[in-house]
Amino acid sequence: DPAAIYARTSAGVVTIYAFFGGSERAQGSGFVVSDQGHVLTNSHVITTSGTDNESVRGATRLYVAFADGDRLPASIVGWDLFNDTGVIKVDPRNHALSPIPLGDSDAVVVGAPVAAIGSPFGNENSLAVGVVSAVSRSIPSLTSAYSVADAIQIDAPINHGNSGGP
Repeated sequence: DPAAIYARTSAGVVTIYAFFGGSERAQGSGFVVSDQGHVLTNSHVITTSGTDNESVRGATRLYVAFADGDRLPASIVGWDLFNDTGVIKVDPRNHALSPIPLGDSDAVVVGAPVAAIGSPFGNENSLAVGVVSAVSRSIPSLTSAYSVADAIQIDAPINHGNSGGP
């Protein structure tokens, strides 16, 4: 039930604004994964990976916007270019957090319903639905010369700005 999934989890989905200096910036999605303020996203949202830059560098400033409109500064905890994942952190004292539990990717089967929540094209709190099209795919990485192994292919629309969302 997509409406139930959205109602249960949307408070834990955030929009991430990353600034790299000058006019370089990025926008993507993420989701709270701990009461300590950890937010999971894609590394290409918080770094210059995937661009023409020779060396990857993290954002100099990050802001996280919650579903209720509150915005907080965030800091980079780390990133993994090979899996295109990144972790950032907000101060948990500054906003009530609604962590979203991680799923079990080994239990995913073709045909299972999926819901993607994020901020496509900067439109916060958006929901897209579909089904799992395939499992155990190897797909080209956006952030390295290697492929991402064991990817789950879905047919829900994922647009610019959805990156990093659940």
